[in-house]
Amino acid sequence: YPNQFSRLPDELLLSSGWRRISKYCHFSGRPVPDGVPFFHSRRRCHPGGGYYFLLCGAVGMTRLMDVEPLGRDALAVLQTDFPTSCERCPEFLMGDPGEWTLVNKFCFFS
Repeated sequence: YPNQFSRLPDELLLSSGWRRISKYCHFSGRPVPDGVPFFHSRRRCHPGGGYYFLLCGAVGMTRLMDVEPLGRDALAVLQTDFPTSCERCPEFLMGDPGEWTLVNKFCFFS
Protein backbone atom coordinates (compact mmCIF):
# COMPACT_ATOMS: atom_id res chain seq x y z
CA TYR A 1 0.00 0.00 0.00
CA PRO A 2 2.67 2.54 -0.91
CA ASN A 3 0.20 5.22 -2.02
CA GLN A 4 -1.73 5.18 1.25
CA PHE A 5 1.48 5.07 3.32
CA SER A 6 2.93 8.13 1.57
CA ARG A 7 -0.16 10.16 2.51
CA LEU A 8 0.26 9.62 6.26
CA PRO A 9 1.32 12.62 8.36
CA ASP A 10 5.07 12.80 9.09
CA GLU A 11 4.67 11.85 12.76
CA LEU A 12 3.02 8.57 11.73
CA LEU A 13 5.77 7.67 9.28
CA LEU A 14 8.20 7.32 12.21
CA SER A 15 8.00 4.25 14.43
CA SER A 16 8.04 6.50 17.51
CA GLY A 17 4.55 7.68 16.53
CA TRP A 18 3.07 4.19 16.87
CA ARG A 19 2.10 2.15 19.91
CA ARG A 20 2.02 -1.61 19.57
CA ILE A 21 -1.11 -3.15 21.06
CA SER A 22 -0.75 -6.85 21.76
CA LYS A 23 -3.16 -7.25 24.68
CA TYR A 24 -6.71 -6.26 25.46
CA CYS A 25 -8.49 -6.07 28.79
CA HIS A 26 -10.83 -9.06 28.90
CA PHE A 27 -13.33 -7.08 30.96
CA SER A 28 -13.47 -3.55 29.52
CA GLY A 29 -12.38 -4.56 26.01
CA ARG A 30 -9.93 -1.65 25.95
CA PRO A 31 -6.38 -2.06 24.62
CA VAL A 32 -3.47 -2.45 27.04
CA PRO A 33 -0.71 -0.34 25.42
CA ASP A 34 2.95 -0.93 26.20
CA GLY A 35 3.95 0.85 29.40
CA VAL A 36 0.47 0.96 30.93
CA PRO A 37 0.04 -0.99 34.22
CA PHE A 38 -2.18 -4.06 34.10
CA PHE A 39 -2.87 -7.34 35.86
CA HIS A 40 -2.72 -10.80 34.37
CA SER A 41 -3.93 -14.11 35.72
CA ARG A 42 -1.18 -16.22 37.29
CA ARG A 43 -2.39 -19.26 35.37
CA ARG A 44 -3.02 -19.77 31.68
CA CYS A 45 -6.73 -20.34 32.15
CA HIS A 46 -8.27 -18.41 29.25
CA PRO A 47 -10.20 -20.69 26.85
CA GLY A 48 -7.78 -19.61 24.12
CA GLY A 49 -4.89 -21.02 26.13
CA GLY A 50 -3.47 -17.74 27.42
CA TYR A 51 -3.77 -15.41 30.37
CA TYR A 52 -6.60 -13.10 31.35
CA PHE A 53 -5.63 -9.40 31.23
CA LEU A 54 -7.13 -6.66 33.36
CA LEU A 55 -6.38 -2.99 32.76
CA CYS A 56 -5.76 -1.19 36.06
CA GLY A 57 -8.04 1.61 34.92
CA ALA A 58 -10.95 -0.85 34.67
CA VAL A 59 -10.98 -1.14 38.48
CA GLY A 60 -10.47 2.56 39.23
CA MET A 61 -6.67 2.69 39.33
CA THR A 62 -6.43 5.43 36.73
CA ARG A 63 -3.38 7.31 38.04
CA LEU A 64 0.03 5.67 38.38
CA MET A 65 0.10 6.56 42.08
CA ASP A 66 -3.21 4.66 42.55
CA VAL A 67 -1.85 1.37 41.22
CA GLU A 68 -1.50 -1.33 43.86
CA PRO A 69 -1.87 -5.11 44.05
CA LEU A 70 -5.41 -6.25 43.38
CA GLY A 71 -7.64 -6.55 46.44
CA ARG A 72 -11.12 -7.88 47.18
CA ASP A 73 -12.60 -4.37 46.87
CA ALA A 74 -11.21 -4.02 43.34
CA LEU A 75 -12.66 -7.43 42.41
CA ALA A 76 -16.05 -6.25 43.71
CA VAL A 77 -15.79 -3.15 41.49
CA LEU A 78 -14.91 -5.38 38.55
CA GLN A 79 -17.93 -7.64 39.14
CA THR A 80 -20.23 -4.63 39.48
CA ASP A 81 -18.98 -2.79 36.39
CA PHE A 82 -18.45 -5.79 34.08
CA PRO A 83 -20.83 -8.56 35.25
CA THR A 84 -21.12 -10.34 31.90
CA SER A 85 -17.35 -10.55 31.40
CA CYS A 86 -16.87 -11.73 34.98
CA GLU A 87 -19.42 -14.52 34.53
CA ARG A 88 -17.41 -15.84 31.58
CA CYS A 89 -14.11 -16.18 33.46
CA PRO A 90 -13.17 -18.86 36.01
CA GLU A 91 -14.64 -18.39 39.50
CA PHE A 92 -11.27 -18.59 41.23
CA LEU A 93 -10.15 -15.40 39.43
CA MET A 94 -13.12 -13.47 40.80
CA GLY A 95 -12.79 -14.86 44.32
CA ASP A 96 -9.06 -14.64 45.03
CA PRO A 97 -7.00 -11.48 44.37
CA GLY A 98 -3.88 -13.63 44.79
CA GLU A 99 -4.66 -15.21 41.42
CA TRP A 100 -3.66 -11.94 39.72
CA THR A 101 -0.18 -10.52 39.11
CA LEU A 102 0.45 -6.78 38.82
CA VAL A 103 2.66 -5.70 35.92
CA ASN A 104 3.88 -2.17 36.51
CA LYS A 105 7.57 -2.33 35.59
CA PHE A 106 8.55 -2.27 31.96
CA CYS A 107 11.73 -2.62 29.88
CA PHE A 108 11.58 -0.78 26.59
CA PHE A 109 14.93 -2.08 25.32
CA SER A 110 14.00 -5.74 24.87
